[in-house]
Order: sequence, then C-alpha cells, then structure tokens
Amino acid sequence: MARHLNRSRTTIYNELKRGSVEQIKNGRKIMVYYPDAGQAQYKRNNVDFMESKTKVSKVFKTMTSDNGSEFSGLSDIESLVFI
Repeated sequence: MARHLNRSRTTIYNELKRGSVEQIKNGRKIMVYYPDAGQAQYKRNNVDFMESKTKVSKVFKTMTSDNGSEFSGLSDIESLVFI
C-alpha cells in the first residue's frame, strides 16, 4: 500500500492508527478506519505540539533574558530544538 501511494510505510501506519475507531457490531468490538477521525486527531496533535513549543519557548526566553546569566547559552539550544 505504501509503495503504491509513494509514501513511507510509517506514514501509512500512523494514519491508520490515528483514524481507527472502535465500534461494536453484533456484540463484538471491531476497529474501523475513518479518514475524518484521522484528520481530526492529526489536528489535535498538531495544536498540542504548537502549544508545548510556545510554552518551552517562553521558558527559554525567561531564562536567557538575564544578562550574564548562567543560562545565556540556552538560546542557541532553542534554535536547534525548534527548527
């Protein structure tokens, strides 16, 4: 499937995992794939990541704003972490 879509197999696996929804049919639990569920989960994960990135960035700015501070070199690390 991945080769046919010209995508990494990991990408396909992650999409299937995100879009899988548990349903009960005939008294049994089954997993069903819904593209809309996968897209919604992707968006939730992306928002969570961006919020975390913003919080970490604020901490770095607070730590590096003091001239001569022992943390003054951390701004270089921040630029490497959040490219």
